[in-house]
Amino acid sequence: MTRNVLFCFIYLITGLSLTGCSQQDTEALTTSSGTSLYLANNMRSSSGNNIAAYSANGTTVSLTNGSQSGFATSLFISGSDVYVAGYEYSTSGYPIAKYWKNGTAVNLTDGTSNAYASSITISDGNVYVSGFVDNSKGNSVAVYWKNGTKVELTDGSTDAYANAIAVSGNDVYVAGTTQNTTGHNVAVYWKNGAAASLSDGTTDAFANAITLSNSNVYIAGNVYNNSGIAVATYWTNGSAVTLSNGNSNATANAITTSGNDIYAAGAVTGNSRKYVSAYWKNGTENTLTDGLLDAEAKAIYISGNDIYLAGYITNSSGNKTAVYWKNGTLVNLSGNSADALINAIVVK
Repeated sequence: MTRNVLFCFIYLITGLSLTGCSQQDTEALTTSSGTSLYLANNMRSSSGNNIAAYSANGTTVSLTNGSQSGFATSLFISGSDVYVAGYEYSTSGYPIAKYWKNGTAVNLTDGTSNAYASSITISDGNVYVSGFVDNSKGNSVAVYWKNGTKVELTDGSTDAYANAIAVSGNDVYVAGTTQNTTGHNVAVYWKNGAAASLSDGTTDAFANAITLSNSNVYIAGNVYNNSGIAVATYWTNGSAVTLSNGNSNATANAITTSGNDIYAAGAVTGNSRKYVSAYWKNGTENTLTDGLLDAEAKAIYISGNDIYLAGYITNSSGNKTAVYWKNGTLVNLSGNSADALINAIVVK
């Protein structure tokens, strides 16, 4: 089972004019006085297994020991507590959905079937985690957990995935994807368990991220057009806004707001048929890499006037390197080591 299909991996040449950073700064950038930089890291161990980790101001805390592969998918800071969602494979080969609070693991599933935790948020002291769990038929069921208690969002008759979660007061919002009877993926969100479709189901579409602001619901993802091209898209209260031109594959992986501004982050396809890390501010595209090597922004965070993005750049050896950008300046955290990437970034 594939966690989240963002591109159809058909590389097409695009006529976009791209700009990006030409230098890689391996020195950590400073944040504003009194703030800390947190990252949800994933790095490959010498044994070949993935290690889930987080870092705070450059200090890395490993969440798994590398004996089995583990992955950190999401990060939330509440006061002095650091919460990370993800999953770790059991010795029987099944991924266990879990989260870590200050490095201590809390299992959400028992390891008898495939299960994944995709996103985490804290509200009024309650821990909410979205994800998906395979049922006895092998179909993925979209779920979320509140303080460890599972809530199923779909009936398991077809595959469905809960990819992101946000909470406002007593309302729980989850963004994800369901599969319809024709086999197409439909972008959806659930409010308190009630589903609302974001796409019409005639082509594939995916909802990857969600944020709430001033009673508005913002969701980021992509919708395939009739030519089979993924178009980066966000929705405001269900109304779609296209971010890319539909001539080549693009996706929006993350979304946030600051005042009246809407930011989305993801990737477009460049002239060299490589993924180019990009973000959009109020629909205007800004590229972060030159398109010579694959790169992608997986997360975005706004702190004051500063724009932070995180993700990966593929090096000349074909390995993903963990990186983040502050106002367009690149920080490479893993050099030329084995595969690594960042799935979440928070500045507090």
